[in-house]
Amino acid sequence: MQYLIIDDETFARNTLKRLITGKDVEILEADNAYDGYALARDNAPDIIFCDIMMHEVGGDWLVEKILSTMPHANIIVVSGKPKDELLKYLLLGARAVITKPINYNLLMNEIDKILNNK
Repeated sequence: MQYLIIDDETFARNTLKRLITGKDVEILEADNAYDGYALARDNAPDIIFCDIMMHEVGGDWLVEKILSTMPHANIIVVSGKPKDELLKYLLLGARAVITKPINYNLLMNEIDKILNNK
């Protein structure tokens, strides 16, 4: 199993990494949208966790770019924005949206739903 975390905040990446680390899980990380896209394209991870509010190029561009080139990518948008502002990402094709601070049970539930639909 391979997961990709794309977030420009080290603390946020480390927190999410601690929550999803498990047996037989490889975690890739990127601190910007460009590197995140390259890792997603080159590795096709099972799940991509993508922050929306990043410096330079934000998650809007990244979600659209990933889904335009990898339409079956499993993206979970993770953001500090209110959930009602994140619904557009579901319309774009993200599999789930989760607000920060991350609720562990909700996160695990969304991961399970994605992995069980493969």
